[in-house]
Amino acid sequence: MNALGEKLFMDPSLSGSGKLACVSYHSPQHAFGPPNGLSVQLGGNDMHRPGFRAVPSLRYLQSVPQFTEHFHDSDDEGDESVSTHSSTAAKLNDAELHGLQLFNDEKKGNCAACHISFHAKDGSPPQLSDFGLIAIGVSRNNDLPINKNPKFQDLGACGPERTDLKGRDEFCGISARRRCAMSRRAKPSSTTASINRSTKWCAFT
Repeated sequence: MNALGEKLFMDPSLSGSGKLACVSYHSPQHAFGPPNGLSVQLGGNDMHRPGFRAVPSLRYLQSVPQFTEHFHDSDDEGDESVSTHSSTAAKLNDAELHGLQLFNDEKKGNCAACHISFHAKDGSPPQLSDFGLIAIGVSRNNDLPINKNPKFQDLGACGPERTDLKGRDEFCGISARRRCAMSRRAKPSSTTASINRSTKWCAFT
């Protein structure tokens, strides 16, 4: 099975142009990322069609849980499914330790609520993600040709090319403005971490 997977990974004949294989932009010599400095890679039948997103390294895939529509009953339960204990491999100086404390402190930075800073259960290093597929409201990457269209919104798993999860905001990237509106409409009694994080982020915009 491994040999078959490697063969498919290396085979350019499976692409529309017959010239592009997975390995073309996920090079083993470049951490399984693109071998060039382009902001977005080109493909399509004529090898001139730009993609929607920058090509990531594939190294993270070994630690990414399989996508599921199941939700945990609480953020704590979800965090437990991803991590178990703090990372102690690196030796940190006093300033770095102070930064890590702020990063993890729920009453300070609370960054670790989403960017989990613990080893996974299999002992792999922290991935600094809860894999929640939640947009953080960062600005658009203007180096991507698709973003020159102000009406285009990359909704991740919900489109525009994928349509089976359309309208499912819990699985999709949502615009910063819409996310802020959602958090402000939340009932005062709501104490979920996701609402708290959204409201806190909106205070800085």
